[in-house]
Amino acid sequence: MYIRVENLHVRPRQIEISEPVEKFPALVAFAEQGDVVFTGKITGTLTASMAGDAVRVEGHLAALAVLSCSRCLCDVQRAIDIPVSLYYHNTEASPGRTADIEELELTLRDMELIPFRGDEIDPEPEIAQELIMALPQAVLCREECAGLCPFCGCDQNNQSCECEKPILHEGLARLKDLKIDRE
Repeated sequence: MYIRVENLHVRPRQIEISEPVEKFPALVAFAEQGDVVFTGKITGTLTASMAGDAVRVEGHLAALAVLSCSRCLCDVQRAIDIPVSLYYHNTEASPGRTADIEELELTLRDMELIPFRGDEIDPEPEIAQELIMALPQAVLCREECAGLCPFCGCDQNNQSCECEKPILHEGLARLKDLKIDRE
């Protein structure tokens, strides 16, 4: 899925995405680490247009991700549906930016721009990055998930164990009766 920049000078381009996860190497690599598996297709609608000397790509993306519950480690499927706003800047079209890399000072505007060279933009790496960044840090299979026993490892949602509850350190035992007023 490439965006030809010269065509954007005439009119914006609508991009319909319906690609298998395998088309996004970053998502495949993320799945190989065992953290999350994206399933099905990555879908969405993007609009590419010129914004001054930059190329703006906006729209939304959707995907299904299978993550592990933070308490019991069972698989949890979550729908990811996010807005996307990307700005690309052609580094070849900037004659004033040939300064030595040591002397280059980045502005906030520069940090928002994604550099590219040539006549085409490949948004796939940024699409994968946006999906990865949208993943929740902690996922629960359900709010009342009891989790795993810290001693024997059994799933306390499905079975109970006979493990003894930990004995609190004497110095910390008083904290169990501490009440904090939240006003």
